[in-house]
Amino acid sequence: PGPPPKPEPLSLLQSVLRRSAVERRVALAALSRLHPMELRSVSAFDRPRLEEEHCACVDALLQEPGAADLGGGLGDEGRRAELLRLCLVCRWNAFASGLFLHQSIFNHAPSRRANADKAALRAGGTLTSVVRATRHIAQGQEVLICYAQPAELTPAACSRHLDHFDFTSEAERHSEWDAPPRSASEAGAAEADELTLTLEAGAREAVRRAARAGPGGGVDEAACAAVLRELVRELGERHLAVARVRRELLAAIRLQLEESGAPPSAPSLLALLESALELWRTQRALLGPLHPNCAESLHEVGASIGGLLGRAPP
Repeated sequence: PGPPPKPEPLSLLQSVLRRSAVERRVALAALSRLHPMELRSVSAFDRPRLEEEHCACVDALLQEPGAADLGGGLGDEGRRAELLRLCLVCRWNAFASGLFLHQSIFNHAPSRRANADKAALRAGGTLTSVVRATRHIAQGQEVLICYAQPAELTPAACSRHLDHFDFTSEAERHSEWDAPPRSASEAGAAEADELTLTLEAGAREAVRRAARAGPGGGVDEAACAAVLRELVRELGERHLAVARVRRELLAAIRLQLEESGAPPSAPSLLALLESALELWRTQRALLGPLHPNCAESLHEVGASIGGLLGRAPP
């Protein structure tokens, strides 16, 4: 699995520069607090490459009427420098879906040490971005979120995601959660990480296909189980890559059931129940029992049990 898609700074910044003067000043003030706050914080080694990569974008943005407000009176050179900084703000803080100013002011910590998480909640057709506490946060304590999602990422997968944000995270390894594959026990760390990523990506794709490969386009529970058995054999039951594939399986089965509109079969409910329960066990150990992800997985467990009980004869 690779990093999230790179955002497109041009459309984001055009939308800012085309706002009214008051809205533009408010938006630019908010962007001034995001990394990099000054171009001098960008390494001299990287800056020529970044200037070349964003040259066309800066040229286009200079034609926007709102660009005249930039640069602190330093003319075109100052405006170009500020537009380059804004391009980097978008590149290093934005997602493909946009730039979330609220979430961007929180610093990163690995999922095992973060005390809050970011989430997108949908209600009544509206998608809201929120930051939720996942454990007690004392007064004056910094609120930290994990930039890499989902929380069940191996150190290698997390590192790939964090390249998007212009920094690397310390690899927190745990013998049970991110051990090397059995078939690569003698390999070096980099080679073992690459094999783990390949195994995970293949398994995620396989369960997505299996969720639609059964009779009538339904879930092929046997194929899903076979994929998980093989991955568990290589990595172990509690491995983070296995947890992420279970998350993928839950989402794929749920999507297939929603699209079909048919009542879930008993085998589908059992597949949901097993994956949700095993995912919850890993999440509880990794994130703590109060984390919202644990609650979401327990909800899946309860819904699966309820569906099975509803199919029982009176």
